[in-house]
Parts: sequence; C-alpha cells; structure tokens
Amino acid sequence: MFLYLALVLPLILFLYRDALLRFLTPRGIPGVPSYPDPKPLSGDLHYFRESMRTQGGFSKCFDNMARDLGPLSQIRLGFFKTYPPLSLFLVTADISFVVLADVPTIEHVLTKQTRAIDRAAQTTDIFAGLAPTGQIALPTNEMWKHHRRIVGPAMTSKYLSLTTPLANEAVTDVIEYFKAKIARVDGRSWSVEKDMEGATLVSIARDVVG
Repeated sequence: MFLYLALVLPLILFLYRDALLRFLTPRGIPGVPSYPDPKPLSGDLHYFRESMRTQGGFSKCFDNMARDLGPLSQIRLGFFKTYPPLSLFLVTADISFVVLADVPTIEHVLTKQTRAIDRAAQTTDIFAGLAPTGQIALPTNEMWKHHRRIVGPAMTSKYLSLTTPLANEAVTDVIEYFKAKIARVDGRSWSVEKDMEGATLVSIARDVVG
C-alpha cells in the first residue's frame, strides 16, 4: 500500500502541478494593483528581500510600489490562513498588505471601498478600550455607518473652513497660557495633563457652539 502511494503520489503531483501552484499562490484583493509575479507560498516577499539587500531596509519597497503601481497598491504576504472546519486540510495564502501613498487615496479607500478593504483588527483594538462603540474602534458595520451619517456633515470642507480659525485660536490660547504659567513657576516642572484636557474641551466647545 505504501509502495503504491509512493509511486502514484508523485505522478499525481506532477500532473496537477500547475493547479497546485496556482492554489498556493496568493491572489490578493481584486481591483488593487500589484506586481505581476507572486511566488507560490511566499507571494511578493521577494520584493521585501531584494529591498533589504540592495537598499538597506524594507521601507524603500513601499516607495518603489508607489512609483511603479500608483498611490493604491498591495503586496501579497503569502502567510497561511486556515478556514475552519477544514483547517486541518485546507490552507490558502491570501493575506495582503495594502499600501496607500497619498491622502485622497486613503480617504477613498476608507469611505468607498469598505467592502473589499477594511481597517485591520489591530487598529480598531487599540481604541476599543477607550471608546468601544466609537467610530474609530468599529469595523465597517451598521453602527459605523450610523456614526458616519451623523458626523459626515461636520467633515465637509465648508464646515471645516469655519472651524479652522477656531482651532488656530485655541492653539494660540494654549501657548499664551503656558507662557504665563512658565513665568510663575520659577523653573519648576508641572503636569500638563489637566491643562491639555481643558484645552481640548474648550476647543471642542468652540467648534460645536462657536
């Protein structure tokens, strides 16, 4: 039996090698530009390796991607990801790292392409303890959309153009307050936590009620 498998298995792998390699090659996110030659299992990691070898760091790889592929691109990492209940039998290398190279692209991706691209759990988890139902801690679900409908009008250029002078005024007030405090403490240090909390609340109140 084992001898039969030892003879047949290599033949099967040889006959279906192309399909097997396609299955083990990261496919990435549809519609997001990427380099055309991902490797089975490792994806685009060879670009990171080449950047480390020739340019002394992998961050240059992102610069190269922005130059070659545009402001929105992806690098297919090729790490295995399992899918229960077939986790013992089925693995697929489909994890991608999305690279955003300018502010308009970031805004477009986070507001218009949420079905394909969402913030990583590592990002939302950072704020989950502070504001578990706040928009900054939510994935793109119904509650996130509800928050966006409420705060959306406040993020328009017309509204922001009105609040920018108020924000500048608040910063100037904080600077003058610190200058006055420095003049009275005789070189001693002090905690600015409460000062910054108060300045933040005043700035928010100015934006809300003028």
